[in-house]
Amino acid sequence: MALGLVIEGIPLSGKSSLLSGIEKSDAFSQLAKPSKLIYRENLTQRVLEKSYNRGLLNKQDNIDLLQEITDHLLKQEHLLRLRGFSSNSLLFILERFHLTHAAYYPYLSWNDVTSINEKLMGLGTKMVLLTVDRKAFMDRLEERKGTGFFNYIQRYGKDLQEILDHYMKSQDHYLELAEKSGLEYIALPSHALSKTEILAQTLEFFLGT
Repeated sequence: MALGLVIEGIPLSGKSSLLSGIEKSDAFSQLAKPSKLIYRENLTQRVLEKSYNRGLLNKQDNIDLLQEITDHLLKQEHLLRLRGFSSNSLLFILERFHLTHAAYYPYLSWNDVTSINEKLMGLGTKMVLLTVDRKAFMDRLEERKGTGFFNYIQRYGKDLQEILDHYMKSQDHYLELAEKSGLEYIALPSHALSKTEILAQTLEFFLGT
């Protein structure tokens, strides 16, 4: 009944740009489906940021958020099935989801999100993991000096090299989790492909167009 896409990757890998490109593409916007749902990172992860920064978050808060979203998707699929709609009637996209939670929060492990992963598999979910090499990450980071994001990441190292090492290690973790998930996925190097190429490959992978 459903066809979903999870967009994952470390910061500055191009997730938001890819999502915007999908939304604006003819292949997605003109596709006639009874229901299309898009969950941006503000709903899938960043809604927890303030509580996390204050030390008020625990693993159950993360699990509850992921559970609420997947349960909502399952409910929509169920309602469409009751209405007699055919396959792929529910189209959804999640920007950052269970991989981000398992990779980002130190108190969460893959075992904590396996039930979420299984539900996503049942919903016909695919995944695009955007990657970025060290040079491109550093170049993009330099462009963001003086921004709130740049100030935020100072917690991950005393200088830019330590921050870079942190995120490259995190990216390796994402790749490991993607393999563990069993979801059909592609890893696209955002430093080696143009935004147009990334969008085209994602649409082909997701929608077959």
